[in-house]
Amino acid sequence: ITTTPPALSLLPGGSGTFTVAEKNYNQSFSLGTCTSSGKTLATVSFLGGNRGPSATVKVSAAASLSHLPGACTIAIGDQYGQTAGESVTIGYPPLTVSTPSLMLTGNGAGSFTVSEGQYSGNFTVGTCESNSRTIATAAPSVVPGPSGLVTVTPASAGSCNLSVTDSHGQSASVAVSVVLSPLTVSASSVQFPAAGAAAIPQTLTLAEANDSGSFNVTPCVAGSTPLAQILPGSISGPSALLTISALLVGTCNVMVSDTLGQSTTFAISITTGTINLQ
Repeated sequence: ITTTPPALSLLPGGSGTFTVAEKNYNQSFSLGTCTSSGKTLATVSFLGGNRGPSATVKVSAAASLSHLPGACTIAIGDQYGQTAGESVTIGYPPLTVSTPSLMLTGNGAGSFTVSEGQYSGNFTVGTCESNSRTIATAAPSVVPGPSGLVTVTPASAGSCNLSVTDSHGQSASVAVSVVLSPLTVSASSVQFPAAGAAAIPQTLTLAEANDSGSFNVTPCVAGSTPLAQILPGSISGPSALLTISALLVGTCNVMVSDTLGQSTTFAISITTGTINLQ
């Protein structure tokens, strides 16, 4: 007795067929059940009769099983005592991701593909956090099956596990690490011996390798009074030149920050004001 194919893999609620054959045999075949630990995993029946030399058997998997994957062997027999077995596995294809890890630098994004054969539902993409701090963002957060691309964008330095799940309890994860180059300023302080028209503008360089995002520069003020003008107002990495012009006598601390949570400061000191002749 032969069976073709010799094994079936079915989704829960799905069905499949196999052929049982025995050369020169014109009697009926007997058909066993598909059970495991006393539980029925699938119903089994002949299609169009059970007599040889060949017959078709339909296997219909249960729609809901408490443990997946489930497996059974269906016994087939003839009138002479010969037997054969058809192996049946019921479960879902594995949920996979295209890479186990992503290393991100600066504000450069990375991506991975999530896949699951024969899956038409949605994948849910989790958050990438460490100690309640967002390490990276993933988009989209819902991905239609059977496969799709997820883009991961750095938010701050650190590492996390980004989990992806399907609608029937399977999951996979990608280990994400975000490594940032330090945000630097070319001098920790700038000193002006004069203010106003008598002051010569000075420059500083801001730099952060691999970061093409924007930098934010706080104003140099005493209370609400501007002490120095810092240009340009809109700055992007990985490096930028600041031009500082002294306006009034005083001191201030200026903070520069990136979009990834890093910051640095420099001081501005203006020691002498302009002389007014009357």
